[in-house]
Formats: sequence, structure tokens, C-alpha cells
Amino acid sequence: MRTVHLIGIGGTGMSAIAIFLLEKGYKVTGSDKNRSSYFDLVRAKGADARVGSHPDLATQADVIVRSSAIRDEDPEVIAGKAAGIPVLKRSDFLPEITAGKDTIAIAGTHGKTTTTAMLIETLSNLGQDPSFILGSEIKKLGTNAHAGQGGLFVIEADEYDYMFLGLAPQISVITNIEYDHPDCFATPEIYEQAYVDFLNKTKPGGVALLCAEDPGVKHFLANNSFDHIQVLTYGLDENCDYTALFLDPSHASNEFVLTSKRGGVPQLSGPFTPSLPGKHNALNATAILACLHILGINPQLACESLADFSGTERRWDLVYEKDGVTLINDYGHHPTQLRYTLEAVRNAYPDRKIWAVWEPHTFSRTQRLQKDYIDALKLADQAIIMEIYAAREVDEGYTPQVIVDALEDGKALYLPDQDEATALIYELIQHNDLIIVFSAGKGPQFSAKLQALLEENNSETLQPSLPMRKLEALFGAKLQRGEELAKYTSIKVGGPAGGLIVINTLDELRHAVKSLWSLDVPFKILGGGSNLLVSDKGYPGIVLINRCNKVEIFKDHTPPLLYAEAGAKLGTVAQMASRAGLGGLEWCNSIPGTVGGAVYGNAGAHGGDVQSQLDTVTLITRDGGEQTLSVEDMDFQYRSSKLKREGIDTVIFSATFHGEHVDSSESLEKLDALTAKRAQAQPKGHSFGSTFKNPPNDFAGRLLEEAGMKGFVYGKARVSDKHANFILNDGEASAQEIYTLIRMGQTRVKEKFGIDLQTEIELIGDFDEF
Repeated sequence: MRTVHLIGIGGTGMSAIAIFLLEKGYKVTGSDKNRSSYFDLVRAKGADARVGSHPDLATQADVIVRSSAIRDEDPEVIAGKAAGIPVLKRSDFLPEITAGKDTIAIAGTHGKTTTTAMLIETLSNLGQDPSFILGSEIKKLGTNAHAGQGGLFVIEADEYDYMFLGLAPQISVITNIEYDHPDCFATPEIYEQAYVDFLNKTKPGGVALLCAEDPGVKHFLANNSFDHIQVLTYGLDENCDYTALFLDPSHASNEFVLTSKRGGVPQLSGPFTPSLPGKHNALNATAILACLHILGINPQLACESLADFSGTERRWDLVYEKDGVTLINDYGHHPTQLRYTLEAVRNAYPDRKIWAVWEPHTFSRTQRLQKDYIDALKLADQAIIMEIYAAREVDEGYTPQVIVDALEDGKALYLPDQDEATALIYELIQHNDLIIVFSAGKGPQFSAKLQALLEENNSETLQPSLPMRKLEALFGAKLQRGEELAKYTSIKVGGPAGGLIVINTLDELRHAVKSLWSLDVPFKILGGGSNLLVSDKGYPGIVLINRCNKVEIFKDHTPPLLYAEAGAKLGTVAQMASRAGLGGLEWCNSIPGTVGGAVYGNAGAHGGDVQSQLDTVTLITRDGGEQTLSVEDMDFQYRSSKLKREGIDTVIFSATFHGEHVDSSESLEKLDALTAKRAQAQPKGHSFGSTFKNPPNDFAGRLLEEAGMKGFVYGKARVSDKHANFILNDGEASAQEIYTLIRMGQTRVKEKFGIDLQTEIELIGDFDEF
């Protein structure tokens, strides 16, 4: 049995190597100067790991591998060399680890850990059983390494200390290139050359896949060529080999559809909804789908895996969410990572106060990129900067106080004492605050201390009489308690739910609906969250967030058909139909919301509506079970269906629409024209669309304007001065303020015209009457 000794065995990278070797049957010994969770893990798995320096243990091995932090003067390195034992860096040892496998190496300044983990989890879900090594634990798999039985080896290709030059990949992925690690790469030119050398290591005839959205990659491709491999790109531009289409420009959602110029992939695959927010994660997911296609695997098979991706330790790691306070751990240590993540947080939680708690990583990086850190931290409402985590460097007296001084007065504090920082933040945070901890060092310790304080003093603001133990047994970790509903509604208001479950497949939806009905637990289904006003007091039942968004087009059918699950966005449905040459659904593009809500309420615009295009709808009722109804069965009326009028206890699963064969370019032009027309007539901003139904032979907007409601402001809510049937939330309005505007509008129209305006929206929860 071959024995390998690892110096620095408790680190993320070296512990992964240890776990892989143990699974392969090696004997593993190792040392580290401190204990850590990874140190304890490898010991539990069978490694002889010891704290401190142990030259006597090292010299019993056949080979010694040292981490990048271990210097030549280390006692174990000296002893190993004196004994004639090979002492290798990680890059020197990687060929032994990856031998006999087709390697997929994922590199990049940012995003490589998340992208690697996404690919590993997806391949595992598809039965590929890949071998893998990466620098963070995948939550679902519970490990950062595995010696699989499949033919693939997936590895996070770290550029530091030129580790990735020990690889010979079949597929090399680069997510982005931006100067980093000044202690290793003296200049940006040297840093970029390392990536040139990395791609030159790709096997002849292999594939390099690069993100064309990244400025560094664009520069890289413009100045380098690689004749021995095929170079492919991915991004948001249709000139790329793989393109993510229909990504929401506001990034409120990262749902997208995949298309490709290459053969063998459907013209449109998806929609895909990665579980992690932000444009950067949509691009990471696009890289995964491209890899699958290169491997000969249908990307469509990854829909569920991407939606359910469990994430990794310290990458958008939600560790606490209760009573309107959210705490997230993130590994971000480069200013661009901070910026990307803060932008994603701002878009995912637009109405929250955001605290950025940052532990700088290494003195050289903090000093060299100081200006960029200042620009990134400006995106937070409040920044707390902790003591620099030196890692492999020596403290020469620099502190990040200069960064605090450069930020707006009172917006940032330098608190090197972790206990002081924890106590201060706990004292200052309020309901609706979000704290994100950026750290590659001791940040999780800070988060644990803050979480303990929050848990100790937690007071439930919403105590629904729900059978929580039974629900937790049925839904496990998918059940979230006290989740604020504001981020799930288009008007961005709404208090906490008694419980919330994100649903990604129809099987999950069936299970949830039947279980909740059997327990007599009240629940609501939310798709896009439009046409909906949730009380500030919240909803005491269970909220199911419907992310079932599969769309299929059957062009060969006469007439052509489009099948869509209830959680599919209407805009995505319209875009996919037009691109496929199926006409008749162009009117959908400008309507916020999803297919389920549109069918339930007979949504429409520009002379088109659900009634005119629907063939069948599949649904389940509490009394009648699952069934398929025709358009006649739905008994549609203006903005209404039989289901809505009669209050039938039902959940819509999917719908099939008919269209007509059209020229795709003409259909897209019509779609764009209708969207532009609606944009000119309707205001921008957070709203739920039209507030009231149009009464017979009149328009609600006209009546409201005549009644003096146009432009009317109440608190932080206002009636649009562009269209009086729209109420806008500019970011800080309460649901009660919006509700009061609704009642004021109804009262004024009744007094002036004698007409009772009926709301087009659904009201959820309790409101104080006007």
C-alpha cells in the first residue's frame, strides 16, 4: 500500500486530496499547525493526521505533498528531502490523482468553486459518479472529494502557486480572468500568462470553454491562439457558441433559456432556474450546460439539478433567516467577488438594509486592490471591516482603516476585535436587515457567534398553529420558517409566511399539495408574485413558490402546440414560441407572472388572452383529484375563470396552448412592438400590474384619473402619474399603505360615478380598513 504524507492536511485543498486518496485505498498521514473541521474529517475517515510538525511521521511515507503555504524551511520538508523521499507540490502530484480519467478542469479568478460544484452535483444526479476534488464541501454530497467509478474527473483548477499546470484536461473551463494573488503573480501580465499555460496543457483535440462576457477573457482571446484545441465560448450574446437567453435585465430572476450554434442541442433548452441568485450564477450554470453538451449529455436533463443545487460551504451559504433577519456566509475575498455578490443581494433583496461584514484576505491583495475594495463596499448600506486574515503572509503594519476613511462618513467601521464586531452588529441590526459575511478565514466563527445571539434572543413574530413537526418530517430542509414574502412578490411587500417551500418539479408539487390538504394546512401558491398583495402581518399558512417551469413546443402538430408548466414565466413562453415560429402568444411577453396565474385569471393584453389560445389545462382539486379540462370546462369570462369565480380548491399543474405557424422573425418583431407599446402606456417600477378590473364599457384608469387619484401619494406608496390603474412601490412602502390607496380609489370612484371597482389582484392576510 502506497503511503502519502500531506503537509497542511487540514486545509480545504489538501483535505480533499486526502479524502480522495483514502477512498482509493492509499494510506494517508499528515500534519497541520492547527485543528480544523477538515482536519477532524480526514482523521475520522482514517488518516493519521497530527497537530504540529512531525518529521518522523513524514519520513515514513513514500511521497510527501505540501500545500502552497508550506515553505522550503519547514522541518518536514527538510527531513523528507534528507531522507531521499520525493517532496512535491500539489501540481506535481495531480497527474497521479487524475490518471486514467477524462479531466474537466474549471479555472477562473471568481466562481470556479461554485461552477465546479454545480457540475459535480449535476453529473452525480445523472448517474455519472465522477471523481472530484474542490476547495469547499458540497452540501448535498457532504464532502469536497470523491473517488468515483465513472470515467470523469472534475477538479477546481486553482491558479495559485500554478497548481493548475499539473493538469492535462480534456475540457478546460475559464469563468473569468482578473488580476489576483499579487504575492504569487507580480504583474497582471504574469497572471494572464499562467492561464495561457493552463490552456496549453489541455490535451490535443480537447475543448477550452470560456466566458465571453468577461472583459479579461475577451482580452485573453484577442491576444492568444490555441491551435491544438477547440476554443468555445458561452455568454449572453448569440454570437457565443452557447448563449443564455431571456435573462431578466433587472436580474430579479436568473431564469434563462439555453441556445447554441452547435449541432446536437435543441434550438431552445430550458427554462433553467439556478438556485443561486445573480447574473454571474446564471453564467456559471450556462458553463455547466455547455459542458454537458460537449460530453454528449442532453442539457435539458439538468433542469432539476440546477434548480435544486445545494450550494457549497461559504458560497452564498444561508445560515440564519428568522424574524426578518438574514445571515449569509460567503467566501468573497476579491473586490469583484464582493461586487458581484452585493449586486446579487441587492437584486434578490431589494428592500433590505444590507450589512457587508468583510474579513480581508492577505495584506498584499488588500493593499494592491484597495481602490477596488472601496468601490465594491459602496454597494452595501453598512460595512464592517475586520482584522486582515494574514494566511501565508507576515503583518507589516498595514490596516484597512484607510478603506474605512475613504467610504462615506459613518458608513463603515474597522473592528479588528471579532467579539466587539459581533456585539455591535447584534445591537444595531433591525427587522428586515441582511448581513453577509465575506471571509476566506475566520468569518464562520463570527457568523456562529452572531447566530447564537440571534437564536438566544429570538422572539417569534408569527406563530401559526401549524403542525410543524409533521411538516418538517414531510419536507425536511426545504421547509423555511418565517420567510419574508416581500422578495417573492412583484410589488415587493409582504410579511413573513408561517412556512415556505420552493417547488421545482411537478412531482414535488403533487406531494406538497396532497400532503397539505391531508393535514388541513392552509396554503397559497405563488408563481411570479404579480396580481398579489400580501399583508405586512404576513400569511400564517404555508406558501409554495412554484418554480415548475418546463416548456415544450410541438411544431409538427396541427395546429402547433406549446406545453408549459404552471411556474413558467409568460415572457419566457412568448419568447420561446416566437423563436420557434409559433404565433399567437406574442401578447404574453409584456405580462408579469406565470402560466398558472394567467390561466386561473384569464390574463390578457393587446386583444389576446388565455381563453383564445388555451387547449387544455391539467390541475388537481381537493375533491376531484387530478384532471384535464378543456377551454370550455374553464368557462372563462373577462379576467376570470370558473375556478376563480367559484373559489374551487385547486392547483394548476400545466397548460397546453395552440398557435399558428409563422415566420419567427416576424413574430419576434410583433412581440417587440407589443412590448414597446405596453412600456409606453404603463409605468416602470415595482407594481402588481393593473390594480382594478375594467368595468363594462369603461376603463378603471380613466375613472381613477377623473376621481383625482392619478399621482396621489400615501406614505411611501403612490398611484402612477402615467397610468392611474397602477400603484407603485418605490422601495419602502408598506402593504398597508398600498391597501389604503386601493380603498381610497374605490371610495372616490364610487362617490363620483356610482361604480364599484373590483380589484384584479388577490389580497392575502389581514389589513386595517381605510
